[in-house]
Amino acid sequence: MEEKDFGRIIKERLENHEIQPSKQVWDKINQQLDVPMVAPKAFPWKLAIWIGSAIVLVAALTTVWLMQSSTKEETKHSETVVPHTQGISSTDNTVNTGLKESSRQTADIPQKE
Repeated sequence: MEEKDFGRIIKERLENHEIQPSKQVWDKINQQLDVPMVAPKAFPWKLAIWIGSAIVLVAALTTVWLMQSSTKEETKHSETVVPHTQGISSTDNTVNTGLKESSRQTADIPQKE
């Protein structure tokens, strides 16, 4: 019961109590009120999107350029490949071995009847 009475007594005494700040405190408050408040600047999203797009474009173009230049280098330094054709000549039933005419070897292919 004593705790409730103590709390009630403190509440009654402080309920109407007022403190008057000194003149120096009021002067500092007035100085703070006179300063215009500056709103924080918003993040420049449009600028960030443009810069990001430019970076992606430059990266893509660089990748394409590097791929094309490496392909040209490989083609430049690779040996010339001559197609090697082997097959059966349908006109005379011989096998083409891909050799020059002077050293061409042919074989007769048995025909199914």
